[in-house]
Amino acid sequence: MAGKPDASLTETTRMGSIVAERLLKVSGVASVAQQAGRADLSEDTWGTNISEIWVALDGQADYNRVRSKVRESLDDLIGFDFQIKPFLRERVDEVLTGTTADIAIRVVGPDLQQLRAAANRIAAVLGDVRGIADLRVEQVVDVPQVDILLRPADVARYGLSVGHLNGTLQTLLQGTTVGQVHEQDRVFDVIVHAGPVLRTQPANVRELLIDLPPHEPTRTESTTCAVWPTQPQRTEKIPLRALADMAVMRRRLQTLHGE
Repeated sequence: MAGKPDASLTETTRMGSIVAERLLKVSGVASVAQQAGRADLSEDTWGTNISEIWVALDGQADYNRVRSKVRESLDDLIGFDFQIKPFLRERVDEVLTGTTADIAIRVVGPDLQQLRAAANRIAAVLGDVRGIADLRVEQVVDVPQVDILLRPADVARYGLSVGHLNGTLQTLLQGTTVGQVHEQDRVFDVIVHAGPVLRTQPANVRELLIDLPPHEPTRTESTTCAVWPTQPQRTEKIPLRALADMAVMRRRLQTLHGE
């Protein structure tokens, strides 16, 4: 099912076209291709703001000269970082160290703002070292996450189960695979989840109505038999905020390999 294109993916693809146009003008470059986006089971785990551009050289090209010219053609593209490596070297570095850089400096700590500041200071110092190329601070962003902590006493008072309620919330917010659809030689998972209004607005999650266990109709006794009234079972609803504490937290998400 087609959806709204990811903004970062659209921008990455647009920039890839600009890069390809420039690289094809470099003498010795035979072809240029871009890998944008990620498959569900891809071995590459970074986000859609990262893209790989593959450059094939003709048989007579001088690698070092072409690499220098490629770097020169990309130097004035503001707001984007480029790293130039042979394919095999990039893959080996990625597997062995978790990053494609020859030298990686890792800054560890609990405060993301201080980590960013420290990384920028380190980058400023390294920028003056002769021989340094493709220097960059890896992108680390804050990702909002809704934490829902059920209150067991309140859940039990309304006759609900913590485990069942957790499972229901997971289905609504994250989705649960309930089956598969086969179309020719392809298989598609059928996933049940709530609509985007609930999943993207934390305030709406607080007001999510939870069905309480139905009340049994009142039974009256007679001398001959038990008589049950004809009214249906009564079901009440309460908002999720009556059963859980919720807060929007910030989680660290790194868009590239390594830390």
